[in-house]
Amino acid sequence: MSYADWGPPSDSMDGPVLVVRQEDAGGTERYFTDCRQVARVDNGDGAPDGDGAQVENDEVENDEQGAAVVLCSGTTKPWSRLWPSLRHCY
Repeated sequence: MSYADWGPPSDSMDGPVLVVRQEDAGGTERYFTDCRQVARVDNGDGAPDGDGAQVENDEVENDEQGAAVVLCSGTTKPWSRLWPSLRHCY
């Protein structure tokens, strides 16, 4: 189960919403009129190396470390139409 299973917000709502995505998974911003990165996930189990890549703790699988937290508003379509495009994990 994921947060996506709760279903989309009402079509009358247009943000703000926080989007958490991997650095190389850009494109989510195209669904909103305004987005800006406000944080980066740091759960203490991985750290960036000198090249910006994540060095993971060998004992913990840590796919979220370093993910971008993006604040977006102004949906480009109603939520009922956007929702299927925004869900990426099951």
